[in-house]
Amino acid sequence: MGAAAPFEYAPLSPHIGVEVHADLREELSPAQREQFVELYRRHHLLLFRGTPLSPEDQTRAVSYLGDALPGGYISNTRPEGAAGEGELEFHSDLTYMDTPVRGISLYGEDVEEGAPGTKYANAQRACSLLPDALRESLRDRTAVHVWMPAHSHKRTRESDMTERGLRATHPVLYAKPDTGEPVLLITWLATDRILDMPPAESDALLDELAGYIYRPDNIYEHVWRNHDLVIWDNLALQHARSNVRRDGPHRSLRRVAFAPSGGVEAATAAQEKIRRAATMSA
Repeated sequence: MGAAAPFEYAPLSPHIGVEVHADLREELSPAQREQFVELYRRHHLLLFRGTPLSPEDQTRAVSYLGDALPGGYISNTRPEGAAGEGELEFHSDLTYMDTPVRGISLYGEDVEEGAPGTKYANAQRACSLLPDALRESLRDRTAVHVWMPAHSHKRTRESDMTERGLRATHPVLYAKPDTGEPVLLITWLATDRILDMPPAESDALLDELAGYIYRPDNIYEHVWRNHDLVIWDNLALQHARSNVRRDGPHRSLRRVAFAPSGGVEAATAAQEKIRRAATMSA
């Protein structure tokens, strides 16, 4: 039997993502795995369409990129679906913990026409677009990231925090753990302030940086169909969505995130901490 053929693929937008033509129901060959990883690192988002995939298929696919974490659902129809309704501002998952999630996959298990899509903004490209002087001024800066349960529709500030909230600080220019490439780790939802700056100056700088991340040519919106699998780099890309209603079109997405090799225990503990905070009595 000959070697498995390389994947065919096509760009989804000028700066984010490729649609890959591959059947993920079978193990990939070593050469295909190498191409899979290379496409992910270069384009930050992979879309596979049209093939029914089991939870095991999805987990195996993300395992080519890291260690899979326990799965779940983002759903407006399933009772166990987390964050299944309302708006979701641009963010990267778990920046309010010491170790953000490395990557995320969502699979369209039950999606009706008209369901809100998922928007992605390229924070790695935004970093490369910064003028040299501005990038240099950020080199030693750190920012505070905060989270509160059920507070995903607008920017979260420290003034919103209670004992249920979570916070962490990270470099503004954040080096990805597997490649060392810098990303601009400032998210509209979770970044409250840049440390060691007066509040007005911090807010002005955050607004300036947001202009690079959320410029129109730096955003791709994915319109979901049944059997779509999207896998993306949670540090290179931020994601958001418009309003999802319980009485709106079905939007059940099966979620499997992944951590860098050896990072499962810390990432699983972080997810459990968030779950406990979300279910505490207010």
